[in-house]
Amino acid sequence: MTAPFDRRQFLAGAAAVGVTTALPGIALATDRPIPRPVAARQVQSEKDIRSLLEGLRCVSPGINQALREESWRLERRILAGEIPAEHVQQELENFEYMLATTAHQGLQELEFRRHEFREMRTAMPDYEDRSLKDMTTLHKAATAVPEIDGFIAAAANNAGLHGTNWGTTAWVANPTDQTVTVTFYAGNANVPASTDPEGFFQRTLAPGQSAQIENIMAGFPGVPAPAAIFYKIDGAPADQIVINSRTFTLAPHGQPGSLGQGIPGMLTSALPNIGQSQIAPLTPDPDLYRANVGVLNAARAPTNFRLRIRGSGGAILKKRDFTLPPLSWVQFTNVFDQVGMDAIPNAYAELISMNEDWTTSGTNLFYMYGSIVDNQSGDPTLKKAQWDRPDENYEDFIPAVAHLPGAMGTFWRTDVDTINWRGPTGALSNFIYLPEGQDNCPPPQGEGVLMSGNGYVHHPDVVLSLFGQDRSKGALWNPATTSQNRWSRTYTVGENGSFGQGLDALERIVHEIKGDDVGHIVGLEQTSAFRTNVGLANPSCQTSFVVLTYFDSEGNFLKQDTKELEPHGMYQFNWPLDNLGDVVNGRVEIQSDNGVLAYASRVDNETGDAASMVAQRVTPINLDQVVETWMQEKLDPFLDNYFWINVAESDDLFNESSAWGNQLLALMFAASGYSGSLDEYKEIYQGWFDGNPDNSEICRDRDPVYLDFRSNQRWVGIHVGDLCNRSNNPLNEGDELTAKDVVRDFFRWRLLTKPAEYGGDAATGPSMDFDPTFDQQNFYQP
Repeated sequence: MTAPFDRRQFLAGAAAVGVTTALPGIALATDRPIPRPVAARQVQSEKDIRSLLEGLRCVSPGINQALREESWRLERRILAGEIPAEHVQQELENFEYMLATTAHQGLQELEFRRHEFREMRTAMPDYEDRSLKDMTTLHKAATAVPEIDGFIAAAANNAGLHGTNWGTTAWVANPTDQTVTVTFYAGNANVPASTDPEGFFQRTLAPGQSAQIENIMAGFPGVPAPAAIFYKIDGAPADQIVINSRTFTLAPHGQPGSLGQGIPGMLTSALPNIGQSQIAPLTPDPDLYRANVGVLNAARAPTNFRLRIRGSGGAILKKRDFTLPPLSWVQFTNVFDQVGMDAIPNAYAELISMNEDWTTSGTNLFYMYGSIVDNQSGDPTLKKAQWDRPDENYEDFIPAVAHLPGAMGTFWRTDVDTINWRGPTGALSNFIYLPEGQDNCPPPQGEGVLMSGNGYVHHPDVVLSLFGQDRSKGALWNPATTSQNRWSRTYTVGENGSFGQGLDALERIVHEIKGDDVGHIVGLEQTSAFRTNVGLANPSCQTSFVVLTYFDSEGNFLKQDTKELEPHGMYQFNWPLDNLGDVVNGRVEIQSDNGVLAYASRVDNETGDAASMVAQRVTPINLDQVVETWMQEKLDPFLDNYFWINVAESDDLFNESSAWGNQLLALMFAASGYSGSLDEYKEIYQGWFDGNPDNSEICRDRDPVYLDFRSNQRWVGIHVGDLCNRSNNPLNEGDELTAKDVVRDFFRWRLLTKPAEYGGDAATGPSMDFDPTFDQQNFYQP
């Protein structure tokens, strides 16, 4: 082992080279770094070293894990005497420079303390005011970028082309048993999302409660519409909260009602892996429809993008490069004009990130969508971005397709778009039609379409054109075929153009609600203005029993429906909220034994236009499983190695009432050779945790207990006394296995009863994002 920190030797070396503590120097985006100010006092002890490095760490709460680990590593090396005293100052400055360089490169958001500005000004009277102003500006810009969990890809409160005038209504539901606060931000390329008071607002929801937010963009007076909506969820896991929206315009020619498209809330964790591009189809007929493409940057740093337009054969026709600030958005209206080409049918858009190093979470933190707008009616249809499919075990369903007449002279038909993205030339695109109200197992004969690599095919009126079915509706199944992405639009055509709803293919592995899962849809309405239908599709070849439970906006029970859904069957509940009085901002929970896909159609009673809303699958939290997973990922590697536990954990482990601590102390006593009794032995160790500093209270400025379960070590070390001397206590051969079980059982109890100390809460257990090795928990290896 290396020699411990020698205070006298260090001070002698420090005096020889004039070692002093330094306040952090931060490099700005200039040709030279800011000169480092020097504090008055010298480094005189271990505590000074720790204080200095802790000060450097505190400069940036957003400091990345690698730099945090480097700071702890540097501290350990200095205190262990591995770094000669005359080199300590240089090592500290090197680490300080790493922080400054990180800030300069823009990879971290630094937060600077005001008292550091004052000390800097005092230590350097000739310091340039302009540099200080630049630092203040950088501070404000960095700290104004919020952290987010998800987004709504677009929201409006503005006029559009062809006499349209757009607005957005949003819904948020809290189906958990915890009170939840949702913070909404708005951002676009001109005014990115920030914590500026005019750039965000909050909604707090009690358990079971829902909120309807009319004209959500009006809540952001500092952000001109349109924009993307970003959100952060506190009080429950983000994937337990349900968010949806509808962006709409008034009907044309003075007609009553509205036309719009559903735009769901989406979590950043659902975005694809680094290196994957995103695609969305464009207009099938440029004479009838215009195509818009929206892009949002969900990263907390600027990102460079490339937008490509590909033809039906997959060839790249045009491209456009652009940059978006952090948490911002842009829409390319009439995208063909924006890239400098004539509009053509059956083209599609592809978006790639040109600097993927910004995305440090393992996902591409950006998103694209297409919006196809009828030039005559103004009705939009959302085409959500899709990306590479899994290599195997993949199947999807479009849960509702049709060719049949409707009310008020409407006639509904479904178009389907398929892109063979990353697929080989000659790939077979499979379509199997599953009519409503019948057992479809074994499945009916399907239709196959040969596709080129990266090719795009538009299938108009697919129920009639591919399957010859008239006056029929059902679902469309794509069985276990890779590399193909699908979108649909079900619509009717009238004298003022067409209107309808988009419904993308639902991946079974993502959207199937089965067993303990619960599906949620929010924004249901039954009034004179709107009605809501709820549709179901059975993705399995077993009969599936489905239960639908409806709630009002306060979480009060309204009614319950059940359905025994045939194998691969499809069914739609029309007007399920009828005869309940007016229901606004209702919610439905969906459960099934053998699996179901679910959606809702929110229909404008005046126009007949619908916006689709897909059920969000929520898996209830199993705290035992969360704790077990946490322990397997974070604790078990330590139990095969060696680690420290902090003061609070040590207090709990060795408390005199702790069965775990008493058992561990008994194992230590057996190997210690202590001449007294076991009770005396326990009294000595437990006395160090009694809070009394007069009896060599356990060391309070570091992790006090060191556990080493390696076969060649087998001992427990405890730091005690003013100088934090370590007392090493052996275990007998074989006892380390028992000790592992004791410690593991202790942590299972602690993670369940005190999850807040591990970044979580009582509802969700410890956080899987919590890192127990360094700054948060202060575990560290010597």
